[in-house]
Amino acid sequence: MINAFSIIVAFIYLFLIIKTIWRKKGIKHLYLSFFLLNIIFELFIGVGYFIRIGNTEILYSEFSLLMLFIVSVFLLFNKKIQPKEYIAIIILLGSACLSFILPIIFNDNTAIMAYNEYWEMLYEDSSIFKTTPAVLNSHSFLLLFRIIIFVFCFSAGKDILFNKNTIKQFFKIFHIVASLYIFLFFFEFACKYFFNSNTYAYLVNSIFGIGQGTYATGIYRSGMPALQGLYKEPSHLSMNMFIISCALLASSKIKGSKTNLKLFLLNLYSILSVSLSAVIFVGAFILIFFRYGKKNMKLKNVFFLIVFFVVACLILFKIPYFSHRINSVFNVIELVRTDSLFQYSFSETSGEVPRIVSILYCLKWFGSHLFFGVGLGNTYSHSFLPSMLCNIGLIGFLAWIFYLKKIKNVGKLDFITILCLIFVFSFQGLLGYFYTISFVYVFLLYFYKFNERRKEVYARNCNC
Repeated sequence: MINAFSIIVAFIYLFLIIKTIWRKKGIKHLYLSFFLLNIIFELFIGVGYFIRIGNTEILYSEFSLLMLFIVSVFLLFNKKIQPKEYIAIIILLGSACLSFILPIIFNDNTAIMAYNEYWEMLYEDSSIFKTTPAVLNSHSFLLLFRIIIFVFCFSAGKDILFNKNTIKQFFKIFHIVASLYIFLFFFEFACKYFFNSNTYAYLVNSIFGIGQGTYATGIYRSGMPALQGLYKEPSHLSMNMFIISCALLASSKIKGSKTNLKLFLLNLYSILSVSLSAVIFVGAFILIFFRYGKKNMKLKNVFFLIVFFVVACLILFKIPYFSHRINSVFNVIELVRTDSLFQYSFSETSGEVPRIVSILYCLKWFGSHLFFGVGLGNTYSHSFLPSMLCNIGLIGFLAWIFYLKKIKNVGKLDFITILCLIFVFSFQGLLGYFYTISFVYVFLLYFYKFNERRKEVYARNCNC
């Protein structure tokens, strides 16, 4: 089963393949085109499916990643790879495989929370989390396969991706995606606020085939002060606003008023998604914005941030949703203080409590399986770093960092930005960001550009 947008996507890929063959542009050109499409799909479309076979859905981002992987395989076997890169690849894949098979080798009976089980606990109103022994499961195989795809895609095209012309082209794409989001922002806002209509949810369902469950969610949220873009989960929208904002920040010198306006609207869109995740993402971005500008920060940029901060605070205090969620966080802190967190009853509807409980569970299991984790794909929480550490352990995490450093040496990392990112992804994000192309590429570009500008400032100071 396919939908209207699936036909458009299939036509785009067919057109690119025929164009490459007809004009004899080569596999590198096709790789770059597929990489661009993959980033657009990952950042822009979080609803619907490219094709559905029975109960299995292949999303647009998954289809685009698969197409990129196929091209990467051909490209990788036709290029010369440096020995250091081979070592990085072997270490990363080796650590992932060890985390994959260790539960079977050691017959580990550690009681863990099954993948995505914390949401089931919430919806079933269970009193405590159920736990099961760590075993290999379908998600283990899927995650290992996705890591292999990730390695092939980046290793094959690193020389193509990290040159000035390509980077300039990618920054243009990020500005286009930002403009699309801003258009979507005004359209969705008008439908829900001014016309009080379900037109937006209906159009998204008609085009992307999102299914009745997501369609119903869209209609339900039409009656709320909440925007969701092309996502079922507003937290996913706010995450992508954060990624795109960081990309725009890296692409500009914080002088253009158009870029500032885009950043303002993107982060306003994030806040109006009515997600507590958005508060964390926007707060982290403001800190990175100030850090990135540093001494070159103009007065109008400071004014822009003050205005945005005032508008965001007004929205936060006006919407009861946020006060309810923040109270839930304080409830969790109290449960931790009284050492009664893991016996908590999930009778309330707030999603923050099971999220935070799942994070603490992951950190607890990571503490007892420090080096290789409890096994790849075994457990999950709504946070990137705790899930990653719990699944693959400290060895796997360091192998991932080592691999990224060898793929693109970004030089000395900015300490303040790293702290912001650690804070954000300790409480937000998905384990899937481990192998998401757009997520990794944007932050590699960010650190690359940050260091380029630092070198320029250093060179100017030396000349003085």
